[in-house]
Amino acid sequence: MKNRNIPFFILLLINIFVLSLISLVNSELSRWGISIFLPGLFFLSSSILLNWWQGILGCTIIGLFLDSVYHTPFGFLGFTLPLLCLAGKRWLKNTSNNRPWRSVLFQVITNMGTAFFLLAVLFIQDLSFNKFNFTRLITDLVLSSILLIPLCFWLLEFTIIVIEKVSGKNVIKEDEL
Repeated sequence: MKNRNIPFFILLLINIFVLSLISLVNSELSRWGISIFLPGLFFLSSSILLNWWQGILGCTIIGLFLDSVYHTPFGFLGFTLPLLCLAGKRWLKNTSNNRPWRSVLFQVITNMGTAFFLLAVLFIQDLSFNKFNFTRLITDLVLSSILLIPLCFWLLEFTIIVIEKVSGKNVIKEDEL
């Protein structure tokens, strides 16, 4: 039982570390009015490496942490990421071609969808939000998507390597990706 929880804790620690680094980068980029929005980075590795219960719990924790970092309505990403984890598990189960670029494309699409859904929630919540600069939003989303692509490849590979080193066994078969 103890051995089954090792991937969960390692993935959670790696996600918190990466999220902290992204927060540092965002604090530096905010000088130029740029914000990197990357919640799509954190759900698919949970879908691949964890069972459904651990994936939901891990995504909820990371989502609540993301809510505090991005100043979104509390619980928005804490609720959205577990749903994306379940959608990722379903997508992985139903797809016949699991090439890595497909999973990255899935993450980019869900990241953009999450951003637009958040925009809709904020617009409904605060009607004075209509003075929002949409060119800045599009610029931030394009930059986020460009940055998301290499990070998706790196994060999954890094997480798999760390889990395999710590647990001493293969976490995932080569043909599953």
